[in-house]
Amino acid sequence: MGDLSLYQTLGRKIGVMDRKIIRKAAELKNLLNVRAGSVSVATLRLTDTASVILCLDMAGMLLSHPVNKAEATKLSGLKKSAYQVALKTLESVLELNTKTNMRDLAIRFGCLQVLDAAARLLSRYETEQCCDVDTNSSLFQTAALLCICKRQKVRIEQARLREVSGVKRSTMDRLITQMEKIAETLEEEDNRQKRKISRKKRDLMDDIEKAMNTSSSDSPQPKRSKTEKDISYCKNVTFDEWRRKLLEQAATEMDECKA
Repeated sequence: MGDLSLYQTLGRKIGVMDRKIIRKAAELKNLLNVRAGSVSVATLRLTDTASVILCLDMAGMLLSHPVNKAEATKLSGLKKSAYQVALKTLESVLELNTKTNMRDLAIRFGCLQVLDAAARLLSRYETEQCCDVDTNSSLFQTAALLCICKRQKVRIEQARLREVSGVKRSTMDRLITQMEKIAETLEEEDNRQKRKISRKKRDLMDDIEKAMNTSSSDSPQPKRSKTEKDISYCKNVTFDEWRRKLLEQAATEMDECKA
């Protein structure tokens, strides 16, 4: 595998001393050299030091040992945004990038309470796009989480979550702005549904109260002619049974409203 002294020296500066990670970084660098003819790699114009740093970063992620990102960026000689773009590009060239799991991101950044809303937002966003988008990519996953956290005022480490996407801040901000419009629409739909269910509940309680008042009243009821069917029904159905059927009917209507 050759001389590992450069990897060890740079590794110590960014918090990597495990020889497994050092060897893995050297392995990735060798593979990168084989694929150096790739247009995407060539356009990055990376120095040898920057390449080693990036390989150490990728090796650390693969072996669950994240490096000191700030120091790694500094040593690479790249700006923060350029470093993230280079990292994502090399991951793609080396076929290391995997699909982002939104649940894992929510757990990692302590915002699991917004997961359902973010997933719903992402689904609606995908539906409304005129072209196919890969909503499983880190860009859309992180944007949805950031958008919902912002609207629900959930505090998270936004800067670190943004880094996961590997895109410029301006790109992320534009996407979040688009998603916020959809999130607002979804919130309005939810509020209308809640008001509809609330009205149903009030109507149900009014019906039950009227029925109970009628049953307990001592005043004589208006006379009406009874058919044989009416008489048979009154003999076989108690008030409790009638009330139970009323409640079941109301519950069914409420379920239909929710559907």
